Formats: sequence, C-alpha cells, structure tokens
Amino acid sequence: MTFRNDARAMGMALHGTRPTTPDVIDQTGSRPRLISGNGPQLPRADELLADSETLQVLRGYFPNYRRLGKVFETDNSRRVNIYLHKGLFLVKDFTGKEFGDDATRNVLQVLQFYHRCDFKEALVLLSDKLGYSSSGHRAPLRKPMPRPAVPKEPVNEPEQVYVDHRQWDNVSQRLHSTFHGYARSLGVTDEHLKRWHVGTSTRVGTVYTVFGHQNWDGSYFNQKHFIFSIGGNKVTKPFYLKNPAGKRYGQCLYGIHLLREGVPVVLVESEKTAVLGSFFYPQFDFVSTGGAASLSKEKARALQVKSGYVLIDADQAGRSLGTCRMLEKHGLDFIPVDLSPDREDGYDLADALRDGLRPDITDWRFQLRKGHGGPDYKLFVNRFLGEQAAPLVDYIQHHGKVLLKARTGTGKTTFALEELARSVRGRIIILEPLTVIVDAIAKSRYGEIAIIKQGVTNEDVQISLYSKITVCTYDSFAKLPPVVDDDLIICDEVHELLSGYGMPDKRPKYEYLFRQLLAAKNVLCISATPPGFLQEYGFKYVEVKAGQSHKIQLTPISCKGKVQHELAKLLPTLDFANYQYLVRLNDLKLIDQIVSSFQGLPTGQVAVLSSQSKGVAGGAYQAITDSKHIPENIRLLFTTSLIDCGVDLYNQRLRVIMAEHQNEHLSVSNALQFMARPRKMPLLPVTLYKQERKGKEYDSEAAYQAIKKFAQQECQTLNLLNTQFQDLSPYLPKGSYYLRETAKYCSYNKETECYEVNKLLIHYEVGQAIIRSTATADFYSQMEAEGHIVMQDPRQVKVEKTPETQALDKAAKAARKCVEEQALALLETCCTTATYTALHHATRDLELRRQIVRLGYDVRMSEEAGQLQEAHQDLFTGQAALPVFKNYLKLQERDIGKAGIVSQMREHRGARKFGDLLNRLDTCDRIKHYERLGPADKRDVDRILRHKQAIEGKVTESTSINSKIGNRVTADTVTAVMNSDRDIAIKLTKEKAMQLFRLLFDTDMVVVKENGKTAKYFGIVADKTKALHADEIAAGAGVAK
Repeated sequence: MTFRNDARAMGMALHGTRPTTPDVIDQTGSRPRLISGNGPQLPRADELLADSETLQVLRGYFPNYRRLGKVFETDNSRRVNIYLHKGLFLVKDFTGKEFGDDATRNVLQVLQFYHRCDFKEALVLLSDKLGYSSSGHRAPLRKPMPRPAVPKEPVNEPEQVYVDHRQWDNVSQRLHSTFHGYARSLGVTDEHLKRWHVGTSTRVGTVYTVFGHQNWDGSYFNQKHFIFSIGGNKVTKPFYLKNPAGKRYGQCLYGIHLLREGVPVVLVESEKTAVLGSFFYPQFDFVSTGGAASLSKEKARALQVKSGYVLIDADQAGRSLGTCRMLEKHGLDFIPVDLSPDREDGYDLADALRDGLRPDITDWRFQLRKGHGGPDYKLFVNRFLGEQAAPLVDYIQHHGKVLLKARTGTGKTTFALEELARSVRGRIIILEPLTVIVDAIAKSRYGEIAIIKQGVTNEDVQISLYSKITVCTYDSFAKLPPVVDDDLIICDEVHELLSGYGMPDKRPKYEYLFRQLLAAKNVLCISATPPGFLQEYGFKYVEVKAGQSHKIQLTPISCKGKVQHELAKLLPTLDFANYQYLVRLNDLKLIDQIVSSFQGLPTGQVAVLSSQSKGVAGGAYQAITDSKHIPENIRLLFTTSLIDCGVDLYNQRLRVIMAEHQNEHLSVSNALQFMARPRKMPLLPVTLYKQERKGKEYDSEAAYQAIKKFAQQECQTLNLLNTQFQDLSPYLPKGSYYLRETAKYCSYNKETECYEVNKLLIHYEVGQAIIRSTATADFYSQMEAEGHIVMQDPRQVKVEKTPETQALDKAAKAARKCVEEQALALLETCCTTATYTALHHATRDLELRRQIVRLGYDVRMSEEAGQLQEAHQDLFTGQAALPVFKNYLKLQERDIGKAGIVSQMREHRGARKFGDLLNRLDTCDRIKHYERLGPADKRDVDRILRHKQAIEGKVTESTSINSKIGNRVTADTVTAVMNSDRDIAIKLTKEKAMQLFRLLFDTDMVVVKENGKTAKYFGIVADKTKALHADEIAAGAGVAK
C-alpha cells in the first residue's frame, strides 16, 4: 500500500515553505509538532494520520461501525471495513458502491470524498476535528461530529435477463471437456453431470467447462466457465457470461435447483466439489457458494428452512468462516466442518475424492463448535436417527455419557434397540418414565427383551441379567442389580426426572436413579426437550435435527381470567362433525365443571383421560393405548397431564386445545411434549391459552450456586456432627419439607455413610422458579424459536365476569361443598375401617390405595364395607370427595385423634388453610421431639428457635389481645429479624416469615393510620411452644446458642 507515502508527500508539499534551519529542540528534548509557514500552524499530515483519535473521526461518518476488522453496512454499500494497518486506520469498501471504487482510503481521503474538498482543506478539517488549535496544541476535546448527509443519486438497477434456452441446451448437451473426462475417471456418470448442467463451450479454440446456474424456480441464471487440467485442477480464473448492454445476468447458488425436502444441505465453495460430492454422498444435497466470501444476502435467503453443514477449505479464507457468519445472521442452522484440520494448502473434499478418500462429513472430530452453550456435536438427518447411526454410535462409545436431543418420532427407541444393541458389549438397560411406554416396547419386541415394572418377581429380575436388552420403569430401576462398566443405561424422556420429581412419592426413586446415572460409566439420556443441567456433570450434548419433520400450526392466545369459562364458551362453536378435539386442562375439577355445563354432544361422545379412567376396562384410555387412535365415536376428549408423555395418537382429523388455568405454570418443555403426541399430521393445528403474566427477573445461575453453596456447607457441618449420632435411631419427622432447609437439601447416603447435597432437588426448584418467572410473551418467543412451530394469529382474550359465569362458579362450588360434606358426614358417623375398606376397593387412585394399606387398615371386604360401597359408589369414585378422604389420612398419620379429625377439617376448609394446618403440625412435631431428631432436622429446629429468641427480644408480650400495652412491630421487622440469621439461599418471604411468627406465638394486631396510609403492628399474646415439652425447648435453645 502506497497511501501512507502519498500522504507524507502531500504533507511535505503543503508545508514546502518550511525554513531550512534545523528544528528547534524544546526544553523537554522533543521536537515541536509545529511547522512554520505563512498560513495557520498545523501538524504534519503523517502525524495527523497516526493520531489514535482518527478512529473517532471515522466513527462519526460510519455509525454502523462496531469494531476493527468487522464488516458493516452503510446506506450505499453492504460490505465496508475499518482496520488498522501499520499504525493507520484505513477504510475499505469491498463493493465499490460507497466511494465509487474499491480502493483503500485513509481518514484524509474520506474527508475529501464526503466534503468534496482538496487535500489542504481536508487537513485543516481533520486538525479541527482532532481538537488542534491554530497554534498546533491540543484544544479541549470536542464531541464527535455527526456524519454529514450524503446526497444519494438515484441508481437505476440494470434489468435482469436469463440465459437463452437454445444457448443453455447447446452448452449443457456437450460433455467433452477435460473435466468431463476427469469426472468419468472417478466413476461419475454422464446422467449425473447432466443433472448438474455441466456442459462444454468452445471459444477461439479453447475448450471450457461450463457450470450452468439454474435457480430454484427453474430459471436459467448464468453460466460459469472454467479451464481444468487433466488432473481436475483449475487452470485459469473462471468467468461468467458477459452482461448485455444495460442488462445483467443473475447469480444464484449452484445446485439449488436440486434441493430435496428435508434432506441435509452441504455447502461447499467450488462448483467442482458440489458436483463430485453429490455423487459420492447421495444422502446430502450439495450447494456451491462460488467462494469463501461469495455468499450474499440474496443467496442466503434462498436457503431458508434449510440446515446442514459448511465444508470449509483448508486455507485462511475458508477458515475465516465468512459463509457461516452470513448463514448465522439469517438464522440458518449450519455447522462448519473442517475435513483437513492439519493442512493449510486449500485442500478440500474434491481433492480428497481425487486421492481416493471418502471422509465422513458427519464425523464429530471434524466439526467446529460455534461459541458456547450450543451442542457439542450436531447431526442432520432426513427423518430418522438410523440414517446417521454409525457416527452417533461412535460418539456415544467414545464419550461414555451423552445427552441426546431429538424430536419425537425420529426413531430414538428403534435406534437404541437395533443400532446400539449391535455395538454395545454389555447389557442395555432402557429406562422409561411410564408403564404404558414399557408395555408398548414389550408388545413390539415380545420375547426379545426383559421387562421390569411394578409387580415383577425376583425371577423376572434374575432373567433380566441374561437378556441383552432390559426395559424398565423409573420407579422399578432400584430392583435391578448394579450395572457394570460394559453396560449402557439409556434414560429415555429424561426431562421427566424434573417433571415427575414434583410428586412426593416418586422423589426417593428419582433421586436414586439420578445418583446411578451420575455414577455409571456409560449413559445415554434422550429427550426432545432435554434438561441442560446434565452437562454440568460431564454429559456431552448432542443434537439430532430431522429436516423432514411435521410442523405444528400454533395459535397463541394470552388469556386474562378464568380459562374454563372461555373453553365453555368455545365448545359450542367447534366442528365436531368433521374433527375430533383433544383438550388439555390440568385440573379435573375444572374439567368436570366444563363437561357438566356442555350439552352439545351426547354423553358417549365426550371422554376424560385421568388417573381414575386409566384402569377402566373398555374405556378411552385402553382403546388409545391399544390402537394409537382416539375412538371414532369420541369427538371431544379431555385430559390432564396423563398423555404428556407416552401415549401417541395417530388420528388424522384432530384439533388440539391446550389451556393453562390460573393456578398452573405451563412450561415450554411440557407444552412441546404434549403437542408431539399426535404423530401423523403434517401440520397439526394447536390453540394454546396461556395466562397473561408479566414475569420477573430471576438469575437462575446465581440462585443455583447460592443454594448449592449453602447445602455444601451444611453437609460439611453434618458430617462432622454425624459421629455423635451413630448409635441413635433418629425420630423421622412426618409431612413435607416446610421449614426444613438443611434436611431438604442434605440427604444421608447409607452406602457412603455421610451427607450429600441433594442436587436433583436444587435443579428442580430452580427450574420451577424459572417457569414461574417467565413472562407470557417470553414463553411464546421460546416456542416460536423451535424450528417446527409455525405461529399464526396471536391474540389476547379477557374473560369477563358475567351473571352466567358467576352462576356456574357458585353452582360448582356448592356442588363440591355438598359432596365434601357428605364425605365428612360418612367419616364422622360410619366405621372408619369399613369406610376405607370400601374406598380401597372402589377407587382407581393407586396413591390413595397405598396410603390406606400403609396406615394399617384391613382392606379385606366385610359385609359393612360392601354395603357402604354399594350405597356410596358415586362418592367413592368421584373426584370431589377424594381430597377429603386423603386429608383425613394425612391428619391420622400425624397422630391426631379420630374424634378431632373431622372438626379440624371443617375448621380448615380449602387447600390453603389445610396446608397451613399441616405445616403447623409438622413444625410443632419437630420441636416437640427435638432430642430425638437426626442432625439435619435438629439444625433446622435450631434455626427456628433462634428466630424465636430474636423475635422475643424485639416484641414484648401483651397482657391480653385487646391491650394496647407492649412493643409491637411490623411484618417487615419480623421478616428482617428472621432473615438476619439465614443464608441468602434460604431467605424467607414476608408471607412465610409471618406464617412462622404466628406458628410460634399467639399474636394480636393493631391497625393505625400513618401519613395517610394504613399500617399494621403485631404483638405477642402468648408463646405457643410452651404447650410443648419445656425441657426440649430449653435444650434446643441451649444448642442454638
């Protein structure tokens, strides 16, 4: 580059009147920057160009500039770059549309162009912008000047023309160039060359190989001419057809006319590579960009909805990844692949084919990972995993622990049963969350695999040791003997580890399963919506993307109000004559309310799937699991979350409605899993009602690290204390984990005889917090980001209260209250044993049946129980009465006398009040049995007792509830006092702090007006814990200190 020397020459010419005497040296020993002359005293041009502030001057003219070396756009050009070269900031316009040419310019030349001035005027202007005064010294810094408006002259784009059919056919039908002979020597057929429009043209005695560029719509865009050697190497620079006067030929991606639906695309630089590669790799569609930097916006847009690989050449231009950045800018999913990472001579796939090599494009060793947070390895298939089974099996065997993401219906189970079974030396243990999935696999592979599920015998377990493949439910995994190093555990639908963890009866089984997954050597976890936390434990993340998969046409609706009323209004408008409707609403009470009010269909055409209907002989559930179809006579099918996983539907004329009620937080994962159940519809219409929520900020990573740190510290303390309690059989508290932070996050491992962090619980709680904090708009944005979701007609619905809806709510509430009262009366007047014996035989609720047996009821049918079952069959089988029977058992489990249980239940009606009652009973029970508690529960009680002491120091006891005497405090003060002794991970909300305050003390409240606002002050009337054992309280207080 000569511009720097030119600038110096121009600067010398400008200051040619300099005196010939030597420069004067100032007192600092440096030469002054001023140059004498008749005009204003200015720095020299080379000094101005070398000033670091010139970059700020350039930024004023190019507002889209972001960083050095990064290409940006202007109003006239799409590719402009500012970079640093030998101490100077230079501007390069690659298209020649900004400055009229593609020459490199320094800042002075930029000023000359935009201000239409000569060099001297530009020098004065630059000095002023850099803040130099007329004396040559730096003046105070000025704000960057905005870029002056550049008048745009209208640009008349030349008319695009297409290659004449006769010219096209004349070239395409001639197959005698040097490249044709080279391709035939590799085995490429003439039919293949014709499909790719590889022809021959002769000009002035020179034979050219011509690659015809045909667009996706069939139009003939251009013809690119090459000269190849006998060995297939390019001899001269290629050229396109000469544009006619005032017109131009277009350019398109070479090979785009041959793209097939769903087939992965491989982008290469040269046309030769595309032709040869497509012949030897027919499972892919090859497309040539024409060069490492030749992918324009128009070409990239032609690849919309496509995905695949970018083969980069082994040179600096290819490894600059310009093509990948352009694809990523347009939201296209392409993975860079470097087949020759050890070479730098431009070696590409065509060279490898010439040398007799057939490199595997999908090999994980060649893929370049794009940034952080994405998959470690990505595979593109047409429809099924089996299409690329070999590289996937190789990756699993090499890395041991793999988390695999693949859409529902891509053949994950078939891949495990066939491809992996042939490659794994040891046993394969496939874990499924639901028995219905295990039964479906057993039905398809009868006699070939071992089945372990609820009710299996020891003999079945022993048989599984000699079976190559064992299919087992999550719940039954603990029955299997330990795996060995050669065995492979495949945990299917692994997202259910968190979704199912919310059920308390499953938690110990899922925690055991999670520990085994982390301990095993070879584990493959599979899901369409995998939990990302497994990567924290060394799992490699692999994504398999199927190009030809069914789409979902989603109508997103943001709903305000009670969604059941909106559904009740919607049902009469549906077309039941032509379609079947599947409605997901995860609340059986609301479903019953809607069904009872809907009169548009006969009773036999409406069905409900739930845990109650699961075991009904001849019911809808059995019909669906047997045939994979909703029976034709059922036109409206309601379900809770039962078929969120495991039950597939093959109905063709199906419409899906999903609704989130006010007390639910539907996750993206659960929504996607449910919508994936219908398998055969190419464009499934789904209407999704999501409650309108604004969401809130939640730092999931910070929350996880805080809880984890707290749990680790507690485990260290407990393991130090554990030796003191080795001979103690601790009292095991009943009930939930309310105010049991240490006992909740620290679990005792009998095998290692020490406390360990309950990591799965932490992941579950953080995941639930993320779901609750997600705004409705963000929820739908995440849904839209899924490649197979097509959003249409988004709208908002506000469910207004009307006399009709209020009447429906009152009627439903009255009906439930009537049924609950009948159940309470039955428990109060009849024999409890006979009542629960009849209930055990009548109900389909397995959890309730297990609880009845666990509490010691004799469930052998007696005459009295039989009479009760016959007389109250509807009560025992209905949904409304079940909570009453379950709550009775919960109080009985907490040693509440039978005489007082019914009165307590009447006093604490409603889920919230009854939950507060259970929490109070459980906390008091732990305080009462303090001396017999294990170390973890004892630390939790110590924490509560410290809160009690701190509160007593702030609040004095009043003489009576009506007395104004005493020191009262606000709820904020109570919360602050309690949280002062708590780790940041277990801070109490104001609501929970006040619950604990009322649990420990009888309180009174005074309401006063302060500054025009109402303020509530709380005082202590009595200490509730005094009613418990005073010795245990004193001992606990002593330990707390």
